[in-house]
Amino acid sequence: MGTPYVALTTAAKTLELEAEDLQRLGETAHWTGRADEAVSFREKAYGVYIREGKREAAALIALTLAESYKYRLAKAVSKAWVARAESLIDDDTPTEAYGYFLRWKSVEAFESAGQPEKAFELAEQVMEVGIKLGDRSLHALGLQDKGRFLVATGRIDEGMALVDEAMVAAVAGELSTDATGRSYCNMLSICDQVADYQRASEWSAAAEAWCEQHSDSAYPGVCRIFRAELKWLRGDWPSAVTDLDRAMSELNGFTPIVGAALYQKAEVALRAGSLEDAEVLFGAAHEHGYSALPGLAELRLRQGDPEAAGQLIRDALSGGNLGPLARAKFLPAQIDTEMALGHIEESRQALAELEEVATLCTSIAMQSAAGHRRAVISLAEDRPTDAIQELRSAILGWTELHMPYEMAQARLLLAEAQHVVGLDSAARLELSAARSAFKTLGADVDLGRIEAMVG
Repeated sequence: MGTPYVALTTAAKTLELEAEDLQRLGETAHWTGRADEAVSFREKAYGVYIREGKREAAALIALTLAESYKYRLAKAVSKAWVARAESLIDDDTPTEAYGYFLRWKSVEAFESAGQPEKAFELAEQVMEVGIKLGDRSLHALGLQDKGRFLVATGRIDEGMALVDEAMVAAVAGELSTDATGRSYCNMLSICDQVADYQRASEWSAAAEAWCEQHSDSAYPGVCRIFRAELKWLRGDWPSAVTDLDRAMSELNGFTPIVGAALYQKAEVALRAGSLEDAEVLFGAAHEHGYSALPGLAELRLRQGDPEAAGQLIRDALSGGNLGPLARAKFLPAQIDTEMALGHIEESRQALAELEEVATLCTSIAMQSAAGHRRAVISLAEDRPTDAIQELRSAILGWTELHMPYEMAQARLLLAEAQHVVGLDSAARLELSAARSAFKTLGADVDLGRIEAMVG
């Protein structure tokens, strides 16, 4: 923490600082992972702004506090701050506070009320206010919001075009520090939704480069979670866990986001074969208000309980309020579960849905996952030659994405298919490559499966 922050924090204990100084302290605390201090200083700044009659500044602080309490799952407190902000805003005058209030309503309409058309309309109003005020940050956030809403509802190309347009402004340095950070975080989140890990990796590198240029303000922990996911997908499990632990420390108090970090740690434990650790971590993620699925269903499969896994997946998919991308996250686990239960027709139905979304997103990861599952079905139907072709394509996809665990799993199944048709030499080659990958990763349970096979 820099000396100016320490000096001002010390002064705040004995002196009555001006609202602007309190606000700066709140922002510094936020960017350096001190969530409680950020809230405290911002609440004090709000009080001073109110006493001074600065309604616009007070309204902006109130909206920031509403967001902070929202992520702490303190919904009543969050709504109270939104109401306070609304009472300070003049709807007839396009101000910065009015624009951010519209943005709040837009996000709530999409995420909480399930009203996408209203969310689109409000996001457009946010952009209009940004244009009238010459506020590039507000305009870019409204643009990106509409884009990510469109993506989530399956309008991928239309939505990504808007997101890309907003990102150009962020990369060009046209936006505020906060809007730039939000833009990078949202972009990484969108890439995760469409399983575009190559694109996410490119934006992650840009985000880290931006972060280095702002050494006075550490990157928010929520984005560290997205970057950690890329690391463990690419096989760097220890570094990913280190980043997730750091993110949880930075985000202490932001309950559902901490839950997301716990979920990612559970996924790493599951891959490593630490099933007891995965059980605890998935449970902790759920307790923090973050869904433990589909990972928990995959854990039940690993534990030899496909009935429980199937029940979890079917319950999650039966709600009817999931968009195509959200459903796609569950489909590989659903196919694995149905196959374990011997339900080939149900597996085919889930595969068809996964293939449709993969085509919509042009996602190599989804296409490779679908190819792997087609191979599983082909083997079950005594079509090993078809399985071999599908798995070779899947392995190429996983190789392109640098995802060694998925690639090793595909090699393991490929060896099985090759053995069925008498290609024993080729099968041994695939087993050797899979063994090497699992050993490097530290996937001891999967490594043990190979040892048992060659045994």
